[in-house]
Amino acid sequence: MSGKPSFVTNTLLLTAAGGIARLLGAVYRIFLSRAIGDDGIGLFQMAFDLNLVLTTIAISGLPLAISKLIAERYEEGDTPGAERLFRVSFIGCTCIGVVCAIALYAGAPFLIHTLLQEPRALLPLRYMALSLVAAFMAAPLRGYFQGRQQMLPRAISETLEQLVRVGAIFTLVWLWQSRGTEYAAGGATLGVSLGAVAGFLYILGEFWRQREKGVAGKAARKLSLVAVISQLIKVALPVILGGLIWPLMRLADTLLVHMRLISVGFTPERATELFGQFSGQAGPLINLPSILTVSLAASLLPSIAAALTRRDIEELHGQCNLALKLAIDFGLPAATGLFLLATPVATALYGNPEAGPVIASYSWVILFLLLFQTTTSILQGIGKMQAPVLAMVAGVLLKSCLTFWLCGLPHMHIYGAGWASALGMALAVLVNLAVIFRELHLPPVFRGLLWAPGGATILMACLVHFGYLYIASRWASSLALLLIIPLGVFVYGAVLVLAGGFTREELKAIPGINTLVSQLPSRIIPSSKKEQ
Repeated sequence: MSGKPSFVTNTLLLTAAGGIARLLGAVYRIFLSRAIGDDGIGLFQMAFDLNLVLTTIAISGLPLAISKLIAERYEEGDTPGAERLFRVSFIGCTCIGVVCAIALYAGAPFLIHTLLQEPRALLPLRYMALSLVAAFMAAPLRGYFQGRQQMLPRAISETLEQLVRVGAIFTLVWLWQSRGTEYAAGGATLGVSLGAVAGFLYILGEFWRQREKGVAGKAARKLSLVAVISQLIKVALPVILGGLIWPLMRLADTLLVHMRLISVGFTPERATELFGQFSGQAGPLINLPSILTVSLAASLLPSIAAALTRRDIEELHGQCNLALKLAIDFGLPAATGLFLLATPVATALYGNPEAGPVIASYSWVILFLLLFQTTTSILQGIGKMQAPVLAMVAGVLLKSCLTFWLCGLPHMHIYGAGWASALGMALAVLVNLAVIFRELHLPPVFRGLLWAPGGATILMACLVHFGYLYIASRWASSLALLLIIPLGVFVYGAVLVLAGGFTREELKAIPGINTLVSQLPSRIIPSSKKEQ
């Protein structure tokens, strides 16, 4: 098909849409924290985290599977077959979405009394049900355009969804706040649902506008609903399971943290406030840096797959080590910086310094989350689909057990959930790394993976800690943050490069900076050579 956008263009479109969505998500989280407080955002997060597991299936795995199957039909010239596959997928996904929404709406009383132990979460849970229908109905439409290598409709749909979500949340919370915290939280979840509906309606309209009618092609394959669902499950299940570790850990927190806090003497209202600080204020900050690894993985994985196909082991090892370096080089300083600046960040964003220690206890998840996403992408690129699933199961089980134990300790309580998440994610990373090193016989590059980022992080941490204290003692805390964060980033990056964290060839492989690297002298950034 002529006129298709390039792979790089498609990647940049989805990366930009994902970045805008995350930033808009941060905007409404800050608003919610200030408008409805810890208690209200705790109620919102209970519904949001339960919903997250199901919407992850609709957002990640299903569009990918549908796009793959539809692309295969078009490559074979079977346009009618692709159209029929889409129709059957749309019917199947709609049925799944409706069933899930009805189950959530009808099962809300059971969930709030038996699992959540928070009766005020009824409205937020029920208002979230509509988003499930919209998400599952949008999945085949997004997969259809992705299968035709048209990413712009999906990117616009996701951006529009967030814009409508933010506007609806602002409006409904403002209108319903006088009726009580549970109504304000319910308005926020209804805003999430309205955003999902808007995104679905846009991409549905775009589908009808672009849909080709009467296109000649081979005879359509007669695929039953059962056959299509079977194919979708076969293609989508490994991707879905590999991407569920973060939603499942959030779900474990929703089911366990509130209950365990009550068991050690907190009132239900205070337990909800602490959960709001943990999930609603710390959680979005932990997930924000993953924008970088998603886009970088999208750029690196084609190189990994191509090297594997050519049996070019040297290039394969280089690309895998580069992917791991990037995850560590972004994750380690981000986790360290958030740990050190947790309280001023919580004060600046949420006006709630009490959330600072909660954010600090959760901060190390950043490093392991980025490493898990990167190692999962590498394993999927070399065809080892089951390993990330086993790693996910091991990580979630460990995290759940540790959360139950640590949150039940009076001196740990809510902080135990953050440390449990970090340890569970670390175990999942270790499982993935063990498989990667076993299958690829990957030689570790200690300078790039450990010594350079470790040394740069230590220097950055000293600068950030003492520099912030010095500036904040003379000027406002918010000004100290604005000055010390970019300074810390600059110092970290400079030390990392000068310490040999990257070779010239590795930096040239990163989209967007290859021209700059080419202009720097080799004495600053040397060419690749065997590292010890």
